[in-house]
Amino acid sequence: MNFQVKTLETFNPFESLNHEQANTEQILDFRVIDFKLLCSSVKPAKTKTYERKDFDLFYADDFFVKNYNTIVQKFLIEIYPKTQSFPFTVKLRSNSNLTHLKASINLTENFKYYPNLKFDILQNIYKIMIKQKFLILRLDKNLFDKIDDFILSIQKSPSIKEIELEIAKGVDK
Repeated sequence: MNFQVKTLETFNPFESLNHEQANTEQILDFRVIDFKLLCSSVKPAKTKTYERKDFDLFYADDFFVKNYNTIVQKFLIEIYPKTQSFPFTVKLRSNSNLTHLKASINLTENFKYYPNLKFDILQNIYKIMIKQKFLILRLDKNLFDKIDDFILSIQKSPSIKEIELEIAKGVDK
């Protein structure tokens, strides 16, 4: 029986993936389509949902630190049969107080450029951030350009096999 692609909202994409995986023999994967923030505070009592278009507000340290006690993410994901393995690995590193996050992207020996590489790199970064419970928030504003530059450099010089990118910066307070 072939798995039908599903789109759903979830607070935990890996839990949703495992739930779907239990019902099929096909190997499944997911991609993040969108995400939003659900924020709440006790004093004063308030809750608010922020869509991605509003995330720039969180770059202001005071807004990020002072307005809410709790911030959780809700994801819109698509679960689908896995058809490929990626020709790269992504590892995250942070400083000791988790305020600076970097990604190391290492290309495999048999790496060959393909058109969806940028999308796949971003998806892998998002998945690792989700798995390690980092908010996908306050991303480096030049992250997409830096990934583009990396892709251009590996197209020009296939000997380049790795890069380290700053992903996000928290608040040093």
